[in-house]
Amino acid sequence: MFEELGFRGKWRAYQARVLDELDSHLDDQHLHVVAAPGSGKTTLGLEVLIRLQKPSLILAPSLTIRDQWVSRLKEAFAPETYDVDQIISCELRQPKPLIFITYQALHAAMTGKIAQDEEDYAEEEETNGQSKPEKIDVIKTLKKVGTHTIVLDEAHHLRKEWWAVLTKVKKGLGKPTMLSLTATPPYDVEYSEWQRYEELCGSVDTEISVPELVKRGDLCPHQDYVYFSEPRGLEADQLENFKTEVALATKELLTCEGFEKAISSHPWLKVAEEDFEAILADPKMFSALIIYFNTIGYPPSRSALKLLGAEKEKIPTLTPEWLEIFLTGIFFTQRDFFPDHEETLARWQKRFQKIGCIERRRVTITDTKETSKLLANSVSKLASIVAIAEAEAKNMGDDLRMVVLTNYIRLKELPSGPDDKRPMSKLGVVPIFEHLRQHLTSDVKLGILTGSLIVAPKSASSLMPQILQQLEIPEAALKVKPLHHTPDYLEVSLEGRFSTQQVAFVTALFRLGGVTCLVGTQALLGEGWDAPSVNTLILASNIGSFMLSNQMRGRAIRIDRSSPEKASNIWHLAAIERETLMELLKKEFTNALKGYRPPIKTVSPFEDLNVKLGPDMQILKRRFRAFEGISLGDIPLIQNGIRRLNLKDAKWTTNGLQQLNERMLEEASDRGALKMKWDQSLQGKNPRPEMREATSANYAPKSLAFMDTLKGLAFQGAMGGVFWGASVLQDITQNLKYSLMGAIGVGMLVAAPKLITALYVFLRNGSLEGSMKQVGHAVLDTLYQADIIRTAPKNIELRTTKQTDGTVRCHILGASNPERHQFNTAMAQALGPVDNDRYILVRNSLLGSMLRVDYHPVPHAFAKHKKTAAFYEKCWNRYVGKSELVYTRTPKGRQLLLKARFKSTAAYFQKKTDISSIWE
Repeated sequence: MFEELGFRGKWRAYQARVLDELDSHLDDQHLHVVAAPGSGKTTLGLEVLIRLQKPSLILAPSLTIRDQWVSRLKEAFAPETYDVDQIISCELRQPKPLIFITYQALHAAMTGKIAQDEEDYAEEEETNGQSKPEKIDVIKTLKKVGTHTIVLDEAHHLRKEWWAVLTKVKKGLGKPTMLSLTATPPYDVEYSEWQRYEELCGSVDTEISVPELVKRGDLCPHQDYVYFSEPRGLEADQLENFKTEVALATKELLTCEGFEKAISSHPWLKVAEEDFEAILADPKMFSALIIYFNTIGYPPSRSALKLLGAEKEKIPTLTPEWLEIFLTGIFFTQRDFFPDHEETLARWQKRFQKIGCIERRRVTITDTKETSKLLANSVSKLASIVAIAEAEAKNMGDDLRMVVLTNYIRLKELPSGPDDKRPMSKLGVVPIFEHLRQHLTSDVKLGILTGSLIVAPKSASSLMPQILQQLEIPEAALKVKPLHHTPDYLEVSLEGRFSTQQVAFVTALFRLGGVTCLVGTQALLGEGWDAPSVNTLILASNIGSFMLSNQMRGRAIRIDRSSPEKASNIWHLAAIERETLMELLKKEFTNALKGYRPPIKTVSPFEDLNVKLGPDMQILKRRFRAFEGISLGDIPLIQNGIRRLNLKDAKWTTNGLQQLNERMLEEASDRGALKMKWDQSLQGKNPRPEMREATSANYAPKSLAFMDTLKGLAFQGAMGGVFWGASVLQDITQNLKYSLMGAIGVGMLVAAPKLITALYVFLRNGSLEGSMKQVGHAVLDTLYQADIIRTAPKNIELRTTKQTDGTVRCHILGASNPERHQFNTAMAQALGPVDNDRYILVRNSLLGSMLRVDYHPVPHAFAKHKKTAAFYEKCWNRYVGKSELVYTRTPKGRQLLLKARFKSTAAYFQKKTDISSIWE
């Protein structure tokens, strides 16, 4: 059936390795490959299908990726004389040996419904105009053609409704071979969800990182840059008015006697025994109540402090986050406690509602939906795109191949005619195209590629016949007409059955230089689009997810065979708030409340920035955690996270932003230096460098054995003192002297083992790196017991190293990437603050006359079963020090949890952890 098909190219190193080891990988009838975008997973997948010689179902997350599979099969595997269409189908209702469809289409056929996933590509997705798709017997259809292999392309898309459908298909086909390919496995999910993912896709057989692919020449050198802007004009006024209204309302609320009187009637303030259960069920609200009254000048009662396990001086400061918790409780979840003050609360709720701080029965005053949306879609980014395009065009000339990806098309923003000069008021494909067209001075050939609108320069017309011939499209299928507001650009479309080749047509036009700057949606072009000529990418999208952001970057980092010296620049846009709402509220609180203490600003080595800059930067920080790249410091280093942009000492003023943007543009202009930085960084610190994920911490629980050491020393010292005293006394009998000496000797023998043990444990755990290593051993042993890590213990090495910033980095060597990630996740949870953990470890120690109590979360993966949690306690006691395991879902446990959470959220007691990846 597939005998005439065969790959006509040369295998990359990792592809050849997977194919050589294919039989062993398929022992469990699963092959799970993780590799970066552009690494050739599609080609590898097709070769595996051909070698298996079985009818197959190939599932893709979008029409673009589905069509890419078909194109790659025809271009790279099929001889010119072979009619591939006889064995392939893109429709379940017309099954053939190779069926290429989307996850959406499979779900629709199985259920008769169109699933709307949270990351569904509504603008470009396949619905065929059906409000209710036709339901068919999918399993019967697949069995009819003998389907025995299922390919899950970009397997990370398997979410929600699709899980159930795929599980039914897998079960219905017996035991099919499962081939899973992805660039971004869902490492950031809970272990239970990861287990579900592995049940369907199998364990990861091979994983190759971006730096490895760059080192081998399979991906090009690349760099990420950020261009910053400030909202201006109407946007700036809207933000300023919002912040001012919130600050004014908050200040008046906190000085309102009527509101204070209403809240004073809250029954929890009495901390009566009958309220304990309710308080422990909502500990954040109880803490917020105490913090509110402490801030306005009413210290908490002794009973409240006792329940919290806190001292008055260590009550946290009222921050906007605590205010959100407090007001959400007062206005919604605990409104029934104030029946006599309904009018007062209704008035204040209405005021915050009018300002825009209430969303779905929740008070939000820091990053409201409207504020986040305004910054994410700020038109100030239009000027940023023009500045980047001007600079890149100047540097690259005719070699520029730039793509701008954004979220929305905004067709209504197209000018109605030549005289329509209205300013662009929204961010989207059409506004970006128009702003570039009107403001660019460089010779850039603009184009648009979306599912509903295609635009090309009139000058590109001469290339179109050549492309039609290459794609075997008749000239009659091509329709062009001038844009009604400018004769220099054409609206382009392919009609009839050739409409599916519109993306391929524009891609070819882009490759040949007919278009040098293409604007499109991330839905259509952000994943799976095969355009190796892209050398500059601007992400004008507010997507911050782990998976999609990495996929969008993948468009630019592919190698281009026709341009072996290719190096790519990837630009991210951020509209910032120089004075956030938090800063403004601090000022208002300080002026209005005599008892208010502003939060103490602490410098943490884990802070990527020295100030908060609003929700747009938060999205950017999340995005940067998803991929690795070269740092912009003096010593280039390959790492993930926004910290590598070296923004910690940036000056966030108007002039400072301008200087920062100029520095970014200057760095981006030297692509030759970028290649040298990659070559230098890829050397690494070890004989076999690789991306190593590790947990960093500025805290680890030191052993409590120190007190035992002191006690042992004191005992021996006392015995020695008695011995010395006995030796100098002349008026005691010789028998008494020998008796004392005997007692001293026995005492020293009794004390010695404990002293030696205590000294050993203290020395082992005495340093931060020593303590962290012992926690690592406890975590690692429990991961083995829970069957989460399966690599042989003899092959795994646990390492801790102290960094120049004083933190300690802990990681394991020899394990698989999923195992390493589970280890680091558990370590970060073990060393992090207590939240709403199912189990906690409680450690008590006597320091002089004071009792110190420390609380440590039991990692989520261990807390699902009591047996595993108890094993972790045993390991902790062995390696770290004596502790007690507490189940927090009992009344006593919830009371301890309340104290632990309050201690963890207090400003003076913040444990800091971070998970990061570095090439070393």
